[in-house]
Amino acid sequence: MPESGSSIQCEVIASSEKLRRDLMQIARTCAIDLKVSLDVLDNRANRSEPESCIHFIASTELAIIHDAIWKLACRVACFCPETRITTQIENTTPPA
Repeated sequence: MPESGSSIQCEVIASSEKLRRDLMQIARTCAIDLKVSLDVLDNRANRSEPESCIHFIASTELAIIHDAIWKLACRVACFCPETRITTQIENTTPPA
């Protein structure tokens, strides 16, 4: 989960290690362009998948206050049209 709701986490799954590294670099570059804090999750232990996917995770607070996750997902999708881009919004507020 993003630390204190201030950053977006990114998980990349790909059919090869080279493709995974390339997709991670594209996501990082797009985040830098948008001035977004991005934490790339190291999932090398995960098995390769035939379909490439970039999965973004952000807190509810970040998604409501700042539209960065939507801009980031759209920008990455433009550069990676063959890659599935997903976003997940997680509630970081503990239940009362």
